[in-house]
Amino acid sequence: MQGVGERFCCGLLSPLSCSLHNLQYNLNPQMYNDYENYKFDLSVSTSNFTDKNTYDWQRIKYAEQTLSIQDFCNLVKQSYCFCNIFEHNTFHNAKWLYNTEKSTANFKHANVIIVDVDNTTIDYNKVFNVSAFRPTILYTTPNNQSSKSNGLYRYRLVYIFDKPITDTDYFSFLYDCIVSELKRQIQDFVITDNCGRIVTQQFAGSYNNCTLLCSNVIYSLSDFPVYHAQEIENSNKVQKVKAKITVTVTDNEFIEDVKTLSYFKILNKYKNRYNYYDHTELDFNNGGYALVPDNYLSIYRKWYKASFIKTNGDVKTFCAVQKTKDQEGRRKKLFLCALIMRKIKPDVSFENLLFNLVYEVEHYYSNADGQLSPDIIINIAQTVISKDISEIVINTDNKRKPKFIVDKSYCYLNDIKPNVHKQTIKKQLSCEEIGSVYDCSISPSENLTLLKELGFKVCLRRIYDFCNNCGIEVIKNNKIDRDKILSIYDHNLSIKDNCNNINGLGFKVSLITLKRIINELGLNKKVSHFAFKNNIEKKKKSNIVLNAKTDTPEKTEEELINDVEILSHLELCKAISDMEFERHISEMQTKYNNIKPNNMEKIKTEIIPIEEEEVYTDEDIEISKNIIRSYHANLLSLKTSDLSYNRIMALCNDYMYYINKNCECLPKQEAEQTIKACNAIVSNIKAKFDKPIEPIKYYRRNNEETTRLLFEEIVKQQNINGYAVLDSNICREIMYKH
Repeated sequence: MQGVGERFCCGLLSPLSCSLHNLQYNLNPQMYNDYENYKFDLSVSTSNFTDKNTYDWQRIKYAEQTLSIQDFCNLVKQSYCFCNIFEHNTFHNAKWLYNTEKSTANFKHANVIIVDVDNTTIDYNKVFNVSAFRPTILYTTPNNQSSKSNGLYRYRLVYIFDKPITDTDYFSFLYDCIVSELKRQIQDFVITDNCGRIVTQQFAGSYNNCTLLCSNVIYSLSDFPVYHAQEIENSNKVQKVKAKITVTVTDNEFIEDVKTLSYFKILNKYKNRYNYYDHTELDFNNGGYALVPDNYLSIYRKWYKASFIKTNGDVKTFCAVQKTKDQEGRRKKLFLCALIMRKIKPDVSFENLLFNLVYEVEHYYSNADGQLSPDIIINIAQTVISKDISEIVINTDNKRKPKFIVDKSYCYLNDIKPNVHKQTIKKQLSCEEIGSVYDCSISPSENLTLLKELGFKVCLRRIYDFCNNCGIEVIKNNKIDRDKILSIYDHNLSIKDNCNNINGLGFKVSLITLKRIINELGLNKKVSHFAFKNNIEKKKKSNIVLNAKTDTPEKTEEELINDVEILSHLELCKAISDMEFERHISEMQTKYNNIKPNNMEKIKTEIIPIEEEEVYTDEDIEISKNIIRSYHANLLSLKTSDLSYNRIMALCNDYMYYINKNCECLPKQEAEQTIKACNAIVSNIKAKFDKPIEPIKYYRRNNEETTRLLFEEIVKQQNINGYAVLDSNICREIMYKH
């Protein structure tokens, strides 16, 4: 293979590779003719996996091996795991490397750089056949084109070097060079997870049926640009900041235990020393809840609902927190959690923050592959604790923050379910919010518009509930001012035309409502000037007598007609009504004056109490007769029923109750005959069960056999008649026999 001189022109991945675009290099990968004899060092797991998704990555252990390219390919297909070479701690067996020992401090060297490509649409054949930086080995991972990857490609690129890489920064530099060149040569090539850039990363092999491509290309460190660690460090400000991170450690024992013990043991050992928190502390009031302030912060959790079947067959539903899994940005989410914890308590100690992160990983992250190692967690805690608190800005605009939180301890002490108490407090706070702006002078619908303009989220039904609970009189938005409407009403127009005119002036009244009003006031007929004039002509001969107390002279016909022309339609109707009323009063007054006091007879009346009797129609009587016939048939059917005595008597009582009630609608004689006939049927039914029971006069001392036989006879008689009625002769026979 010929070397090629290239220049990096694309964006790079890390601070260490930020100046690669200024470097030129000659790429001269070697094609070993005897590549089968080439050997390199690698740590290989002592056991392989059958299912990567269920493998226990925490308990994995490695052993150093010297492999050929073919040996490595065989181990990949046999589902073994790999990592770089690390120093062993003295208290472990020297031939095994445990997962907790795999740290940057223990790193010795690496001969392999692996690039992990996940969830991409680019075919692995295209990547394998690139002109530069062709991988030594390419193999597809277990979840390639599976449901977990949504049908996308997943594969790994393995680059083997002829000499070991001993510096961790140089290792990252070489990784950045490879990825940057791949991005330059392949359009839309993206690495979603740069886990291979870290020397402590471990990688799993694949299954026997995976696709494995081998180019047998061995790379040399001279194929890459010269690495100037000091220049790169001075040219990058971020790297300077990282170098200045210093954290004061006061609990060295805790730090050592984090590096050596499992996370579960760490939490049990230090749970009383350090306090875990994931939200802003709240002060609960006597009502068992606390209002959430504006600066409230909490770590967001995803929940899922599941169910299981108990031993008795019942289905139990429960909710649990969904753990963050691989390919879901675990390190980034853990870093954000650390920032939120620091923002909640700016004065938190390094050890307490580290304890919180260990708690997070143990309870809310799926860390079976061990990617969230102690070194990763410690680095996150150091980075966050060294930041200035003013630099940490948490965006909570898009977070769903509750208005209040209930106190679960209060619910437990008062024997209240938290969800029930939550609904009670929600209703109480809603009433307080509505009551603060509710206007009693307008209708609920108008109040709803007002509340929505002010930003309240409330429905019309909630406003009506608020009015009912608080005893507020509801004002309808279409409440009619009758006096104003009647002053507008035109008697010469139809009701429909009047309704249109009234609504056109701003009133809200329907045609039906307007009809009801004019009917109540007796204005349902048109009144005209000519109708009133004709009414006067008909009453020419009748004298209009005024009240005796008034001295006002009677008006002539012409004067009345002139008055009509002046009056409005409403006043015209009122005048007619007043004239009729005065005429009746005058007639009564005249009759009263003509009666002499001596001729007046005293009228004595006797108050006779009248008994009100309910009158039933023929239809009611016929319905009652049909009901009685139905229950009468039911009574007759009980004569031949096989039901028990108690059940039959209960049915008889029910049937007789309804027969007696419906007999009240019948004539007295007919009702008595009906009840008498039905009672006779009930008596016949009772007689079927009545048998003479003779007392047992002669008996002997009971033994076990006699008792057993008597019990069997009782059970037998119960099965026949529904209740135990024993013949005395049978009892004597049983007792004398035994």
